[in-house]
Amino acid sequence: MSTDADFHFDAVPESNAEAVANKIVFESIDLDGTGVVEILRLLVSRAEQMRDVNQQFGKFDAQLSTGHLPGQDDLNRELLHGLYEPICLKWFLARALRSLAKRLEFEVTEKQQHLRPIQKIVYAIDGDLESFTLRSSDRPESE
Repeated sequence: MSTDADFHFDAVPESNAEAVANKIVFESIDLDGTGVVEILRLLVSRAEQMRDVNQQFGKFDAQLSTGHLPGQDDLNRELLHGLYEPICLKWFLARALRSLAKRLEFEVTEKQQHLRPIQKIVYAIDGDLESFTLRSSDRPESE
């Protein structure tokens, strides 16, 4: 995977995605976790939108392969929409996920400084928490 440092300057679009993502994350984080659920619902909605555009474009592409040629204006509109909207949605998702990850990592490190630190966490293959061990303790604790 490449990082921002690996991107060519021209490859990174000028966008307000990071500002929007940061605002969404900052305003949604709360103590009980409801905000994280809402952010993830929003991101799932954008991912579904991206999938739907890709599926619609696939249908359009299939029509073209059967010889059904629309007018130039329709062709241009479908090509712009089908090719570029998913890229724009991916950019927003990337920025929002990065913002959310940074915020959650910050919260974890803050808790690690103020509570008895977690030494080790074990997750199941689906990401469910299996166990964790607190620092300076020999016995695993579970939630």
